Amino acid sequence: MCKKKEPIKIICHNCGSEFFVLPWRKHKAKYCCRKCLNEVQGRSMVEYHKTHNPRTIKKVCKNHFCKKEFIVTSKGLDRKFCCTECFRYSTSLEYKERRKKEKVVKNITTINKIWSL
Repeated sequence: MCKKKEPIKIICHNCGSEFFVLPWRKHKAKYCCRKCLNEVQGRSMVEYHKTHNPRTIKKVCKNHFCKKEFIVTSKGLDRKFCCTECFRYSTSLEYKERRKKEKVVKNITTINKIWSL
C-alpha cells in the first residue's frame, strides 16, 4: 500500500497566516490564496481574471437603442444582446416599428442632402 503523504504547514509570505500544502508543493507554495498573490504583484482580482481568462471578448449590444458594451466568455460567443430585456425589446413589435420610422427618417435626410446639392 501507498503511504499517505501528510500536509506540511507553511506561512504565507504576504499576510503571515499558516496554511497546509502537500510535500511536493513545499518549495513552490508561497501564498495562502490568490488574493495574497495579487496583493504582492500589485493587481486586483478583476485584473487577475482579465489576464487569466483570454477567452473573454467585448461586444456591443445589437439593440440599436442600447449600444452598451458587455463581456462574453467562450460559452456565450453567439450572444448579441447585453441582457434579456434588450433581447425581448428587440423582438417586440414596438422595436420593429421604431426601427422602421428611424430608417424612413434616415432616407428622408439623405434625399434632402442630395436635393440640396
